[in-house]
Amino acid sequence: MWWGLFFRWLDLVFTLCFIPGIVLALFGYCWIAGPMTPVLLPIWMLMNAVMHRVSKKTFDAEGLTVRHNPWGFVM
Repeated sequence: MWWGLFFRWLDLVFTLCFIPGIVLALFGYCWIAGPMTPVLLPIWMLMNAVMHRVSKKTFDAEGLTVRHNPWGFVM
């Protein structure tokens, strides 16, 4: 339960540091994220697509619906 206290801080660091670090790395400035980080982005998106598909199948089995939100998926 106590680990839940860290999630807000992790989300804050991810939003304010890691995402700009990826953008900088894409332009050749590897100050926060290394040069291999942009290479991992397609794998990360594939993993998210697989998790989304599995979640959708689970929701369908339970009679729930998943909204079609491609922009939310990308963000």
